Amino acid sequence: MTQPIVVVLGMHRSGTSLLANILNVLGVDFGPQLLPANLHNEAGYWEQTEIYQTQESLLHCLGRNWSGPAWTNPFPLEWHRVPELQPFKDQLIAIVRKELAQTKGVWGFKDPRTSRLLPLWKEIFDELQLEPLYLLAVREPSAVVESVLKRDGLPASRVELLWLLHNHEAVRDAGAGLRLVVDYDRWFTAPREQSRVVAEALNLPWPDSTDTLVAEIQQRIRPELRHYQAPLASSLLPFVTETYAALRHAAFTGTHAGLCDLQTHIGLALSLCSPWLEAINEVAFSRQTVGVVRKDGQSASFPGRDEFDELRYLSAHQDVAEAVRQGQCGSGWDHFVHYGFAERRCWFQKDIPEAEASPATPLAASVVQTQSTVK
Repeated sequence: MTQPIVVVLGMHRSGTSLLANILNVLGVDFGPQLLPANLHNEAGYWEQTEIYQTQESLLHCLGRNWSGPAWTNPFPLEWHRVPELQPFKDQLIAIVRKELAQTKGVWGFKDPRTSRLLPLWKEIFDELQLEPLYLLAVREPSAVVESVLKRDGLPASRVELLWLLHNHEAVRDAGAGLRLVVDYDRWFTAPREQSRVVAEALNLPWPDSTDTLVAEIQQRIRPELRHYQAPLASSLLPFVTETYAALRHAAFTGTHAGLCDLQTHIGLALSLCSPWLEAINEVAFSRQTVGVVRKDGQSASFPGRDEFDELRYLSAHQDVAEAVRQGQCGSGWDHFVHYGFAERRCWFQKDIPEAEASPATPLAASVVQTQSTVK
């Protein structure tokens, strides 16, 4: 028999924290180990600290962070099953087991990163025989843009694309497990009604006399922390306005049927755009001047393809050589562009004299020889 747990999904700055805060009033336990409140979220993030830290490390392993340009790229097929991510999966399983062991009621967790990491989480839920009850927090995209712009300084177009990706992938991967879309703005106009809908979607008790419960909920809803109200600006990217309209309709009606056709169109558009996204990100990386350490110890700008020494890079990074051998990466250069740069791995210029270079390892030499043969 499966055990239900609550999983809060949504883009950053979209009301996921407020939703988790109110879920706590309704009886969902988020555990004692939560990220502390700060200037950017005075009412608290309601994120389990270890889950947050583990998912951050997982993204770093993938050469990504939630706000960086690489996070806008589609994930490779079967990304969640690569051996390098198994330690992070094991850590998350251990964390969930620990939290469930010390929770008497319904346990839940929230981290916006989960919205794009659901393929990995769904395997975890299956292994632990858990029934995830997904809630998707949604906020008007222009308000999210303004909020992220103030906190993180990201370009508006990137924030819109991140908003679209978080919501698209959450709906796609949650599937039939998506219990409810929750509109952020409605907390400020109909808190009692929305709270009751949330409780019913999760089969949580709703008292006959609601005055005390609603009063506590209204204490958690702080209008002074709502700095941006929609609409603020028209959307820059296609599908954003249509997606928000469909999500808002789902939030008010409780039906998700209208999202299906739109999800198909978005998925096709993103798959068509993915080669351009990867090329644009590669060019953006190549124009940055950063403290990447060359083998000769000097700081240098991002290398061009012609000056990058494939053999020496693979010799120094045996894990990369093995990944290339197994077909998980096309080459050492491909790894460096997509992962090694973010991981600040040293790269190697071809003009370094042989006497100063480390000797090539047998694995690296074999991989490079295979690449030459294929070419």
